[in-house]
Amino acid sequence: MEPFDHLRNAIEDALEELRLPHDYPPEKRALATSFERWAAGVYGSGSSLRSDTRISQLQLGPHSIPVPPDQVASFAQNDLIRPELEALLLQEGGDMVQRSFARLLELLPVLVASPLNEFADRYLSHVARLYVWGFDQEVQALCRTVLDAVLQDLLPTDAVKRAIGTRKNYVTLNDRVQLGRFTDPVLYDVAGWELAFYIKEDGNNVLHDDIRHNLHFKSSLEAIVALTRLLRLLPPPGTRVRIRAIPPNAKSRPTTKRSN
Repeated sequence: MEPFDHLRNAIEDALEELRLPHDYPPEKRALATSFERWAAGVYGSGSSLRSDTRISQLQLGPHSIPVPPDQVASFAQNDLIRPELEALLLQEGGDMVQRSFARLLELLPVLVASPLNEFADRYLSHVARLYVWGFDQEVQALCRTVLDAVLQDLLPTDAVKRAIGTRKNYVTLNDRVQLGRFTDPVLYDVAGWELAFYIKEDGNNVLHDDIRHNLHFKSSLEAIVALTRLLRLLPPPGTRVRIRAIPPNAKSRPTTKRSN
């Protein structure tokens, strides 16, 4: 038996129970088709946050019944409609499970054993789940969030402000990424700084929808590999380091080029 055959067979059995028999009366088949069409509209709206014109009314034979927006959820739980929605979710879920198996295995070689603070640890688990289930753009954004959580712990705001000589009420992730090279002891070397810089930049680009040409990492998995490599370089949470001022001749961005 091939991988996932059990899952596919179980899904097919469940869907078969929802299919109409061949001898189903035409008038009832038309009604069922109407329910199916309306459920598809609900499914499309719920998975996109975009209103589908199909859900504003339900066609019952020659009659069209208006469905106010505040009653869509109640209609969707009707015994004649709910199975249609369940079938759509079941089909998509089965496909996602099959794809997620390989993606889960891809993460096992890059696990992080070093301790992290509570926030970074939580965000890192979100990164993994997003990757496993195929949300690649969100992975890039959350990699940036993990980096931010880790560096906020190691480079407190007041110490960063003193090092960069600012009176602003806040410091940026870029401030912390740049200063990580100039601490005692150093948080990371030049190679580590480049990883941090591009994790930050790719996260920014995804958040600003500038992803077509400007991402450094070729894939979300490559971004995760970079993040986990960097996390292994960093000291445990709560470690106090002395932050030095950035030298005048220090580079503000790496010179390495994105590989094709």
